[in-house]
Amino acid sequence: MNGRKLIRGTAWSLAGQATTVAASALFTPFVVRQLGASAYGILAFLNLLTGYLAYTDLGMGTASTRFASLEKSAGSNREAEVIWTGISLSTILGTVVATMIIAFAPAINDRLLHGGTLLRGQTITALRIVASAFLLKNISGVLNTPQLVRLRFDTYTAITSGTVLFQIVLTPIILWLGGNLVAIAAMIAVVNFSALSLHFVIGRRLLPQLWPPRLDTALLWPLFTFGALVVLSQVPELVLTNAERFGLTYFTSISSLGYYSIAYTYASLSIIVAIAAGQVLLPTFSRLQSSSSTEELERLYRRSIVSTCSALAPVALVLAVAARPVLTNLIGVEYGRQSTAPCYLLLIGVALNGLSYVPVCFLFASDKASVVAHIRWYELIPYLVVAAVLTMRYGIVGAAAAWSVRALVDLLLLGIAVQKWKQVSFSLLSAFRFGGVLSLLSPPIIVMSVARMRWLWIALLTSGSLVLYVIALWRGVLTHSERTWVSTISRRLLLQSA
Repeated sequence: MNGRKLIRGTAWSLAGQATTVAASALFTPFVVRQLGASAYGILAFLNLLTGYLAYTDLGMGTASTRFASLEKSAGSNREAEVIWTGISLSTILGTVVATMIIAFAPAINDRLLHGGTLLRGQTITALRIVASAFLLKNISGVLNTPQLVRLRFDTYTAITSGTVLFQIVLTPIILWLGGNLVAIAAMIAVVNFSALSLHFVIGRRLLPQLWPPRLDTALLWPLFTFGALVVLSQVPELVLTNAERFGLTYFTSISSLGYYSIAYTYASLSIIVAIAAGQVLLPTFSRLQSSSSTEELERLYRRSIVSTCSALAPVALVLAVAARPVLTNLIGVEYGRQSTAPCYLLLIGVALNGLSYVPVCFLFASDKASVVAHIRWYELIPYLVVAAVLTMRYGIVGAAAAWSVRALVDLLLLGIAVQKWKQVSFSLLSAFRFGGVLSLLSPPIIVMSVARMRWLWIALLTSGSLVLYVIALWRGVLTHSERTWVSTISRRLLLQSA
């Protein structure tokens, strides 16, 4: 495995995630103020719906990456067949679901969103546009396979993050020019088509056999069965990740969804490192599985856990300390009052959820998607009950608490599954050591909870906690080989940026 490619891929992914997150943080306040709580809640629902519909690709985005990685490692020439067979499968369910949403858009608005007569026409039309546009996104998720297999995260990030960036930037421009939810939905469709076209052009350069299209019927069943297992794990994951938002609209109001969405968006700033690593880990783990390098596989798994957690924790701390003033000054006083408390809880859950990317990628690469599916389905009913009860009783704070508890349970079960099925684990002793080191980050949160201090003292206390955290992490958690690995990565990244 080319370590330099792995490092470069992670750096590119991280840069792309950071850019889109920064743009979202910059432009979201303007969008919220222009739309208002109700219209912004509908826009949040459209984005939520787009995320749901992406999983109608029958898992072909993940399946094509894994199978194409195996084909390339084996020196086969069937990579193009994997991609086009995956595309053909990805459009089947998506077409059916899109047709249903187009037909039932009025019922979705009236019975679920309660958007009112003023926004009814816009919401119905926007729903129908988004339902049509997501098919383009599904195809893009398969056409990017040649880049992922070759760890070409420079072009992959430029396209995916670039088109997302365009979507973020164009949204406030459309509103400034007098546009509405329909215009925003149409822009989303155009952006998705642009991403598809760019992925195809780059994919053909990397894999000339990508055109003309070619199917291999012998791949239909292997791709379908693997993809179905991926979907069976992702469908409950999607419900587990977002069900509390539907509960908020049903039990409280669409405005509550707007407040909660702001809190979740802010908390999600902490997950960019995990997302960047997750994009690289699936093809990397897949290649190591094919090479049967158990020692290297276990080493990469532990390092992925350590590096992801090490980065997530301090970022979550800084975001928690800054949450109230940022939300109050950038979004508005009402958002600072309503969104801060759930934001604290969500920061914990989002960090735990980000850490779970590592065992999920490992199990997918190990052809154990069924294990992930079983875990997620077992979690589903208890979570829906707990989320409903807490949301009815405590509103958006209860929804955030339910989400974070579910993320903790999910991470524990996935870690146990990796140890059981692949005999690769993160030792209990290492976990306790890490827990002790993480406790060094708690003083600022405790102090802010029990007393009011000037921000200068809070900043100094936070800085001191971070310094102690880094020292304890370096001396008490990282092994000698991991310290050498971190030093090597740091030098390479510095050389690349020079």
